[in-house]
Amino acid sequence: MPTIRGRDAYLYWAAAYVTEGMAISLKADRNMIEDTSFGDTNKTFQTGLSDFSLDVGRHYDQGGFLGMENDSIAADPTARIFYMYPNRNVATDYWYGLGYVSLNSQGGGLADLFDEQYTIRPADQWGHQAL
Repeated sequence: MPTIRGRDAYLYWAAAYVTEGMAISLKADRNMIEDTSFGDTNKTFQTGLSDFSLDVGRHYDQGGFLGMENDSIAADPTARIFYMYPNRNVATDYWYGLGYVSLNSQGGGLADLFDEQYTIRPADQWGHQAL
């Protein structure tokens, strides 16, 4: 399979396509619990809980998609379904889950576009599908 370009990524939040996307960064790391004991010559580890975050950068569009912004500032937020496709042309390779979103920043300089940065964190189980 060829190397993919970031511009081919696709993100859905609450069944709506997230428009004006400019960056996606996914992190799926795991706690590593040290279990080194007397007599060991090297450190050893066991796996712990996994963690997930999906950072999303987008250009702000007052007339476009506002779903993530509205959900991030809601007084009583609702967890939403998300799907992130690294390549929109491959429908069988995606990350998915139920999560909450937070608005980390919104703004821009005088000569810049007005941009937003969001983070999606899981509210339930998350996963990756690749066939």
